[in-house]
Amino acid sequence: MQVWIGVDAGKQAHHAAAVDVAGRVLWSTRVANDQQAIADLIGRVGADDEVVWAVDLVGCETALLRAMLALAGQQTVYIPGRTVKTMAAGFAGEAKTDARDAVVIANTARMRHDFLPVETPTELIAKLALLVAHRADLVEDWVRTVNRLRRLMLGISPVLERALTFTNVATLSLISAYHTPEQIRAAGRDQLIAYLRRHRAVNAVRVADQALAAAAEQDLTLPGQETAAALAGELASHLLHLHQRMKNTDKAIEQAFGTHPQAGIIRSLPGMGALVAGGGACQMNCG
Repeated sequence: MQVWIGVDAGKQAHHAAAVDVAGRVLWSTRVANDQQAIADLIGRVGADDEVVWAVDLVGCETALLRAMLALAGQQTVYIPGRTVKTMAAGFAGEAKTDARDAVVIANTARMRHDFLPVETPTELIAKLALLVAHRADLVEDWVRTVNRLRRLMLGISPVLERALTFTNVATLSLISAYHTPEQIRAAGRDQLIAYLRRHRAVNAVRVADQALAAAAEQDLTLPGQETAAALAGELASHLLHLHQRMKNTDKAIEQAFGTHPQAGIIRSLPGMGALVAGGGACQMNCG
């Protein structure tokens, strides 16, 4: 018997539905995302059945499911979520539910045979996938926090916000300790430069001079400036921490990718570094 099983994946639980060659639903069930429940689900497949499993996610949510299917020797294909959304319009029913999506996934796998099989990633690929995804999260947090910091600085000193580059480590080091034009003027050039150099900031003299020149243009204290300054200092410190975490993650990616037997050849290709190559490897192996 030919059976197609679609799995609408979730964090805590999945919904699985099986259809036959005519598209009739054989069964539909919710299954917890734990080993015993998934083992029971796989056990529903007959020993003589020809089965194709289809999933709409290949991230951490389905890691346990995919590992157990691979261990059981089951064929699994990946159907992107955008394809599921498009195909859903061709099936009866309007309400979007996990059960309906599972049936759509199963029928899509039944009708189309051009989807890529899901391969069990090697330990290296799994490690790179996690590290690259983690770095992407850190970058997203970095961009969001820089924008928040710049908005706060507008409420302290618009000229200071224009003069400084808030993706620069030296600027962040400065703002983490000296938040307002008054504080910058009070510190003076020598103290600012000494502070930045203690924190190993590049271009300490230039950043200090830019900050002092901007601070000299505003002697007015804006409403709420004290609160804005305290928050700006916190955000600047958070950005410095994020910067260090990104550097550590880049180092981990570099070290992990360096263990690949073809790492030297891949790095020699134009435009290829460890991060680019690592991300590419994850995409190729994880769908």
